[in-house]
Formats: sequence, structure tokens, C-alpha cells
Amino acid sequence: MFGCMLLNSSLLLLIRSFSAAMLKLVNKRYFVLFMAGDMALYLLQKVARGDFHYWFPIDGALGLLLSLLMRVIMKTITDFTGIVHFRGPQELGGLFWTMNMVLAILISFVCVWIGDGGTVEWTLICSASGAWAVVFGLFFLLMKKKYRGTFFSTKTAKQQIMERFTEVEDEAIRATVLKKNKRCGARYDRM
Repeated sequence: MFGCMLLNSSLLLLIRSFSAAMLKLVNKRYFVLFMAGDMALYLLQKVARGDFHYWFPIDGALGLLLSLLMRVIMKTITDFTGIVHFRGPQELGGLFWTMNMVLAILISFVCVWIGDGGTVEWTLICSASGAWAVVFGLFFLLMKKKYRGTFFSTKTAKQQIMERFTEVEDEAIRATVLKKNKRCGARYDRM
């Protein structure tokens, strides 16, 4: 499992870095526009789902600023490394994480096409993308079945926090909910 995760991260880093280089060779604005558009899409879906506020228990303008900063940092890290732990509802979310990985692979082909890549470039991107798909498929098959659904989950952080509070019997785990930002979770006084 660890080997699969390490290989997936390494291959995705290669694919995304190569794609970025291809875009920058053509026109640096293409890279900036792609990254800004991709980030805007992510942030907009977080806002639309009521899931923008990060779990830090900080309110007000500082809380919004930290939420924005953390969302941008976590998305950027995930874009280039594909860390599977960031598929949780409090980070990218399962379905968005999966779609983000698929988009990264598909966009790599577009970047090579825009960059007018030759045989070497096409071979590299096809080989790396194919290897990523095989290793991720192996990772998916090796994992416990109960975790597979988390890659397609649409659960928000608020839903996860409410579930943790209402369905867990361990008071110590239940108490961790009280350390979360009220805006990313339920209003505790109304549970």
C-alpha cells in the first residue's frame, strides 16, 4: 500500500510538473490561467457547498483569511502529489479529489498538445499516465473495501463532524468536535 501511494505521488508529480513546463514553454500566461481557473473552481465549489471555512476554531476576518490560505495550500499540495489522505471531507472531499486526479491526467495530454510535443514528450506523458493508472488501480484493489467509497463521497466537513458527534459513543472522540470551527460544523447548541 505504501509503495503504491509513493509511486502514485511520484508519478503525479512528474506528470503535473511536465505539464506545467509544457504550458510555460508556450506562454507563461497559459500556466497562470490554468492554475488560477482550477483553484477558482475548487474554491467556488467549497463556497457553494457551505464548506469553505477551514476547521481551525478561528472566526472573523482572520478565520476567513486562514481558511483561504489553507484551502489554497492544501489544493496545491494535492494537485502535485495526490496525497490520498486529503480526500477527506475537511480537505478536498472524496469525489472532488478523484475528479481532480482524473483532470490532472487528462490535462497533461492537453498540455503536451498545446506545447506541440514531439515523440519524446508524448511517450513520456503516455507512459507516466498509464503507469499512474495501473498503480492507482492496484492501490484501489489492495485497500480495504470499506475505504473505496471514500473516493466517491460527497460528504461535507459539516456532515462528517455531525456524524462524528451523533454516531460515536466514545466521549473523547465526541469532544474533539468542540475544537472545530463552528462555521465548518454544525451549530453545537442546536444538535
